[in-house]
Amino acid sequence: MAAAADLRDELNCSVCLDIYTDPVMLPCGHNFCLSCIKSVLASQGNTGVYTCPECRVKFKGRPAVCRNRKLSNIAEYFHSSQDDTGIMCSYCHSPVPAVKTCLHCEASLCESHLKKHTRSPEHILCEPTTSLDSRKCPIHKELLKYYCLEHGVCICTSCCLVGEHRGHQVEQLHETSEITKKKLAIILYKMTTMREEVVKNIETLNERMRDIEDGSASVADRITAFFGDLREHLQGLESQLQLEVSMHEDKALLHISKLIQQLEKKKADLCEKMRHLEDVCSATDPLTVLREGQPICHGEEVDGEKQDVDILSAGHMDDTAISITLQRNLQNLTDIISGLKAKRGFSVHKETDVLFDVGTASNHISVSDNLKTAFYCNERQSRPCTADRFTNNQILSTKSFAGGQHYWEVESSQSRGWSVGVAYPSLQRRGIDACLGLNEKSWCVCMSGKDLTAMFNSSTTSIDSNFQNGPIGIYLDYDAGLLSFYKVSFPIEHLHSFTATFTEPLHAAFFIDKEESIMIKS
Repeated sequence: MAAAADLRDELNCSVCLDIYTDPVMLPCGHNFCLSCIKSVLASQGNTGVYTCPECRVKFKGRPAVCRNRKLSNIAEYFHSSQDDTGIMCSYCHSPVPAVKTCLHCEASLCESHLKKHTRSPEHILCEPTTSLDSRKCPIHKELLKYYCLEHGVCICTSCCLVGEHRGHQVEQLHETSEITKKKLAIILYKMTTMREEVVKNIETLNERMRDIEDGSASVADRITAFFGDLREHLQGLESQLQLEVSMHEDKALLHISKLIQQLEKKKADLCEKMRHLEDVCSATDPLTVLREGQPICHGEEVDGEKQDVDILSAGHMDDTAISITLQRNLQNLTDIISGLKAKRGFSVHKETDVLFDVGTASNHISVSDNLKTAFYCNERQSRPCTADRFTNNQILSTKSFAGGQHYWEVESSQSRGWSVGVAYPSLQRRGIDACLGLNEKSWCVCMSGKDLTAMFNSSTTSIDSNFQNGPIGIYLDYDAGLLSFYKVSFPIEHLHSFTATFTEPLHAAFFIDKEESIMIKS
């Protein structure tokens, strides 16, 4: 053991204290790494006095250095004989890599000496290390053998008997290590379950992507068939609609791709954490388990982690949006198009002529002669006070819908404050309960500043915090219990949908705030 240690010391550079790299010799006979002596001589150049870093002999001028080839070969051989740890067996006369270190003997062992080593419990084996001081009590310089449960630290025997941990509840390191391993095993099991859930969700999203692709292909085929009868006159419109379908598909697939990326990242993170926990759980050294495992046991709340990806809300193809685009562009071919739409499986809705009902308007809402525009006015209107009239700034439509599919569009003059939707005729006309969206008898989207929200029975859903003013399309399928709102642009954008079982006829309903007006476009 001494011979190996002496050989190791002879190969150490006195500047960097490591095995020589490109050793060179000064005229005094001492050897150094080439880079080390260059650095030393360069620093001495500022003073003009050059000395050997080891024997302090002075030289006249900067000394020349020559390569020590024999020492270089020895150092290179010694480098190649070491493993990744660089720790040699303490009992071998020639450098042999150690595979374990005995904490009790304070010696490192190769494979051969490990087989001969005692197996008694006090001889604790760990991975090869030279940092034995880290495994000793910094106060008493004894091996750490116990774990203080009150302070959560590893301590020695003297700490238990006469030190600051006297009288504390302690456990032997291997006992606490086993408890920690069990806790880590539970965490590992939970992470395994979470990873399986992530994998399952990825598969579900992949299936959803395939469904969207199939649905998109189906919609594209139906559109192609629809325009087969009108190809000569409507080629331009067909191309536009195909592009819109593609944009819907791209948007939906992009959304799902982002969800998959999130889940793949979460899967990778979980795998990385699991590998770390597996390494800790497989460690034989209790101190390693405690140092690596205890922070995880006390610091990570696996139970608190929740799935933050909403699989059910992944994108879908919206046939209604395509149908609305058809309706808007084929006003002059309504009858023909309605037949073709029904033939090809698109929803068929009636072009609804919605008009404002002056009899329901509050006295601060004025209505145009054609009953298509309503606006707020500061001067109170002189109208009879009837039970149908709202006391707040609201108004209903003259027509009600008790079945079928209907569509109309509205547009506001500004984006300061308005609400559009539908309401039962039994909606109260006075008080806070009469406001659209604050009861069970009305459904609406509400604009306040730049914030667009959906409201029903005082429940609010944010749609867009920076909504740009523009036409709003309202689609009602009374029998299916569906009310959908769209931003009429290119491509048409779905804003929000309500589903309900309607029990009364529905009227178009409007709220108009100060300096605001609403025009019914269809």
